[in-house]
Amino acid sequence: MARVGLYAGLYQNKGVGHIVRTASLYHYLESTYFQHEFHFATNDPAKTKPILENFEIFADQQEINSCDVLLLDSPEDENDLLDRVEYKRLIRLDFFDYLDNRVDVIINLFNHNPITLTGSAKIYEGLDYTILKDEVLNAQDHSESKTDKKLSKVLVAFSGNDPANNTIKAVQRMSSFDVRMKVVCPSQKSLNDYVDYADQAVFIAPTSKFGMLLADCDLFICAGGTALVEALFLGKPILAIAQNVMEKRFIEYVGGEVKIYTFDDVEDISNNYGLIENSTRKEYRKLVDGKGKERIGRIILNLLGEE
Repeated sequence: MARVGLYAGLYQNKGVGHIVRTASLYHYLESTYFQHEFHFATNDPAKTKPILENFEIFADQQEINSCDVLLLDSPEDENDLLDRVEYKRLIRLDFFDYLDNRVDVIINLFNHNPITLTGSAKIYEGLDYTILKDEVLNAQDHSESKTDKKLSKVLVAFSGNDPANNTIKAVQRMSSFDVRMKVVCPSQKSLNDYVDYADQAVFIAPTSKFGMLLADCDLFICAGGTALVEALFLGKPILAIAQNVMEKRFIEYVGGEVKIYTFDDVEDISNNYGLIENSTRKEYRKLVDGKGKERIGRIILNLLGEE
């Protein structure tokens, strides 16, 4: 029996998408590969408890010590952690230092580094490695093509503390259209931050029912992170706004494959929603098939010498 540790760090001004996806991966691995032990950890168990309750996970950092394989999904280098815990093989998700000789495997949705560097790590890249939450996977059955073919329901969701205040910008830009808006508050803000806009949209705290909210909308306005690929899987027209350079590159990468919309396109979306919804549904779903966790599971088994 091998020990596999999964770690996702919580940091100020960062979203929680990586924590949720790693928890989802942990849940899949634990329920699939009974022959091994899997442990989940984070740097702040108290603050991540509300996030992890939906997965029935208790995060204990001590449990990832002495692992055969350690998987890190974190926006930071985590050098202190790597110096402190013992591990035999290391996997990094969403990691762009390709020359870090501590890393055995790097798994990215795409190459964020404009200069391709090659180190000793084995690199897996592409949307095939998208980790989807169960709530999103299960929502696909509720995300079928609309019959009325009209833009009427808009969902807005930005992560972290929304430093550019894109949540409010989106509400203001869409208020001139005849649509109903639901807004999932950024994880590091509260509903009280948006009371002045309550007459324009329904504001909702982060929820485990996000998959159903996404399946129910006609247009999704988001940043360039986890929620974007979830919308691709559900085939929802996406209007994306980058919150940083990395997200800008990712949006451009996805936009090289399919149409990602901007606010300049909203009038056209409104006037031609039936055609646009049908087209995006077909094209988006070609990019994300929902089997990323299975592929990553096989990579872990390979490191353990089982495939």
